[in-house]
Amino acid sequence: MPSQTEFRRPGFLGIGAPRCGTTWLHHNLKSHPQLWLPPLKELHYWDIQQPGAVQDYPVRETSVHLVRLYWRWIHSRALVYQSFRGRVSPAWALRYAFGFRNDRWYTSLFPTERLAGEITPGYMLAPPHVIERIRALNPDLKAILLLRNPVSRAWSNVCHSLRGKVHSASLDQLRTMVDSQGMLMRGDYVTAINNWRSVLGESNLFIGFYDELVANPRDLLRRILQFLGVDSSEERLPGTIEREVNASRKRELPEALVPHMYAQYIDQLRELESMVGGPVSKWLAKAHEAT
Repeated sequence: MPSQTEFRRPGFLGIGAPRCGTTWLHHNLKSHPQLWLPPLKELHYWDIQQPGAVQDYPVRETSVHLVRLYWRWIHSRALVYQSFRGRVSPAWALRYAFGFRNDRWYTSLFPTERLAGEITPGYMLAPPHVIERIRALNPDLKAILLLRNPVSRAWSNVCHSLRGKVHSASLDQLRTMVDSQGMLMRGDYVTAINNWRSVLGESNLFIGFYDELVANPRDLLRRILQFLGVDSSEERLPGTIEREVNASRKRELPEALVPHMYAQYIDQLRELESMVGGPVSKWLAKAHEAT
């Protein structure tokens, strides 16, 4: 049997939300000497790669088998490149590529000498019973959730998905995308916060905002490092902290969609404001103006 120490990894997870700065977070946490993150962002163990995970999540817009193959291909390509550049050990790459997907495999990916974690935005949608299984590996697990105005988040998701083709999409196509079940659930911050707090407790869930990342990324990263309990001094903050990472090609949200999209989220924004405050008040004010 593996020792208990082996099962105390990961120590933290970045759980989302998608298009809210999780790639920026991975990039900057990875450079901290007291932290370890895998060479691959988004391991997707708890929502895609774990056997049976398809039954645990409410959103399945594509065959999970195709999604698994997609991520295997993406990760294999990245591992070949990083191995060639000397950024990942062949042993880790082989373990990741060929290991049988179970909790023993998952925990074997993390070292024990540093505080280790991984970032997969899809985990935001995990129901409580899945979060309980994650916490069973480490009762002291911490989670980081970054939030963004849900209308801006959804539009960024659309632009990222369509990439250079967003300008040629019809209004009906765009409306279909922003109205999809998956899009709406990824903007359901209230349910995500309640689910994760119900298992981890309020003190072990960090909630930050994309607005903070834009206005003062140094302060946001410093508070995240303090939350994780590692050195947050100025010399530990990377010089690339203000660099934009994984940005989508920008296009203005069509005015015709603005009232429709804000109407979808306004009730949730009222509840979210009472839960977490912060920039949510500004998001809610925009919703009132638009509707």
